[in-house]
Amino acid sequence: MEALSDDFDIEQAEIIRIIESNEKRTAEYAGNFVWSRFNGDLVCRVVKQFLRKHLSTQVKLVGPNAYIEGYPTEFDLLLVAGSAIPAAFTNAYRDSEVRFVIEVTSHGDMADELPEQLLSQFKTLLKEYRMSTARI
Repeated sequence: MEALSDDFDIEQAEIIRIIESNEKRTAEYAGNFVWSRFNGDLVCRVVKQFLRKHLSTQVKLVGPNAYIEGYPTEFDLLLVAGSAIPAAFTNAYRDSEVRFVIEVTSHGDMADELPEQLLSQFKTLLKEYRMSTARI
């Protein structure tokens, strides 16, 4: 078990090193960080690269900027069935093929109430877009 912990620590350090050496830092501009979208894309791509090594062929990681058909929301990364194919000309997958949603944030820890807020928003989407076969 110790070897797994060491491997995790090494991999995590490598992820952080790659992100820190490639991220763009700028001064705050009118309340928004100019490079925030660039950095978000960078982090998603690094996370995707490292997670892929740990996945079976029965699933695949897609994104950044992936969609679930019928939902008005963009997701950073989706874990979908290995045989899943996006709708023509899009990066949108059928909800029955989506196994997991990953959202990446760079603004520190989540507030204690945020997971409940996200779950509530997700449940609202499920009610509003009834064609879903997603399960909570």
